[in-house]
Amino acid sequence: MQVRDLVADQTKEWTEMVMRQMAEEHELLKSHMSQLSELLKELMEDAQDLQMKELEIRQEKSALRRRRRRREKFAKRRLECLSNSV
Repeated sequence: MQVRDLVADQTKEWTEMVMRQMAEEHELLKSHMSQLSELLKELMEDAQDLQMKELEIRQEKSALRRRRRRREKFAKRRLECLSNSV
């Protein structure tokens, strides 16, 4: 074999090895991105669940405040009526 043939073979092997490594790296990056995407999706769903619970609590508190105000107004009117009738 001539030196030129050896260099050509080595160059071809090197190029194939580099291409394989690039393909493997690409697949690893794709897999990593897919895993990150799944994780982000789970985190966003958890955050949405928390936001929904917070919204429900706020609505509940608001409804309780409205009921309390109505009872207070009713009690005030009743006292006024009672004091006017005495």
